[in-house]
Amino acid sequence: MARSVLLFGTEVSRLSPKAYAYIFISCDIVSLALQGAGGALASIAAQNNTPLGTGDNVQLAGLAFQVGSLALFGVCAGEYAWRVFRDPAASARANKVFAYNKGLKLCFGALALSYTAIMVRCVYRVIELSNGWGSTLMKNQIDFVALEGAMIVVAVISINALYPGKYLNRAVDPDFEEKSTGSGGFETEVASKHMF
Repeated sequence: MARSVLLFGTEVSRLSPKAYAYIFISCDIVSLALQGAGGALASIAAQNNTPLGTGDNVQLAGLAFQVGSLALFGVCAGEYAWRVFRDPAASARANKVFAYNKGLKLCFGALALSYTAIMVRCVYRVIELSNGWGSTLMKNQIDFVALEGAMIVVAVISINALYPGKYLNRAVDPDFEEKSTGSGGFETEVASKHMF
């Protein structure tokens, strides 16, 4: 998201590229920490033959937080895309960027597909765990394969087939590139300095 804002225009973004990075990386850390802590608490409870409720609830909170932060990220990305589309200058710039950077649209398509697959998987895990261990849903192998395993496979293949490091991080605004020194790595270096 931060790289996209740098590429398509910070002037139409509600937040700075740095803010997007800090907010959503922090959300990931909190989510993973809660899920890990919940899993650890549940494991300790299982070993001691005590109720798993606390660990399960912490793990569920981590998963729910992940779904919430993913949803917020989707809203922010969609709202930014809409603002670029609605702003004549930003829209014209986006058209130039896409025309100049072959494969960038496909990269965004792969990111959207990967995002959707991860969201489906996370929502499924929240519903699955909220019904408790040993629930009917947790025992359904077809649902598990379709909504857990297949979603991860789709996300991994799409993101690796059109790796953002190849397309998004190397993408340049042609107007900006013409003013640069023309060195191959110029745009990535400048973007990194502006982002952090």
